[in-house]
Amino acid sequence: MTKIIILALSGLCLVLIFTLIMYRRQISSICRQLRVHRSEESGTDIWLDYVQGPFGKLQRELNEFIREKRQEKATFTAKENAWKQMVANVSHDIRTPITSISGYFQLLNETDDPEKRAEYVRIIRGRLDEFTTMLEEFFVYSASTSDDRKPSIESCNISRCVTESLFLYYDDIEKKLGSVKLDFPDKDVLAYAEEATLKRVFQNIIKNALTHGSGDFRVRLAAFPEKVTIIFENKTEEKLPENPNDVFERTYRADPARSTKGTGLGLCIAKEFTEKMGGSINALCIGDDTFRITIMLKASKI
Repeated sequence: MTKIIILALSGLCLVLIFTLIMYRRQISSICRQLRVHRSEESGTDIWLDYVQGPFGKLQRELNEFIREKRQEKATFTAKENAWKQMVANVSHDIRTPITSISGYFQLLNETDDPEKRAEYVRIIRGRLDEFTTMLEEFFVYSASTSDDRKPSIESCNISRCVTESLFLYYDDIEKKLGSVKLDFPDKDVLAYAEEATLKRVFQNIIKNALTHGSGDFRVRLAAFPEKVTIIFENKTEEKLPENPNDVFERTYRADPARSTKGTGLGLCIAKEFTEKMGGSINALCIGDDTFRITIMLKASKI
């Protein structure tokens, strides 16, 4: 009987020793693979010889954690590259008016002709306005992406916001796009938004139409039980993007060689602000000469 007990205990000890050795090997393997993941760009998951019980659960949790970190890194890298590209674009855009201003200042100093001096001063002022617009767009975008402040959402009169935004650019619209064609419901349209922020969104869309549009500027409002839609539409002679929603990306350039007033961040800012207010914004190309932007907001009955 004693021998049987001794044999049983010996067998149990051997099993425990084997288990401990196996556990140690598994833990060493995990540590080795984790070191590889930390030091190298490894795209593999953690692999174990024994995946039963707690080791199987540990393997699944580790691999899920690694995949999440891998995705976070890829997202961060993409954002970082996009930010670098945007800074490069902005730097190039800013350099253009600065170079022009420097050249006209030199011409201004070299002439005594009153008419030429007045013309040079007019051009310099225009370039300074262009420069100011670029800086403002860049700072507004930087603030919109880094500011954690939540907009103060309340019921807004969308009909009034659109009308007031259009009125700010009335003369420019008349000169560049002709008369605005409005399609509003008889009653005021109400939706939840932050009024000042929403007006900035509308103004950026209007400025985009002034920059790239060629005429037939239309604005339509539609009220539904749960949502409100605001549609801006204009003709353009420029080539329309293959993917219309690319215009909201901060690195988007319709024509990289084309010089325009601004950094091209206007629609990107519009998207940031709209989504912060709980709305959505989308672009659509109709045929080969019409560009449309649609904003959707939650309807208000107040």
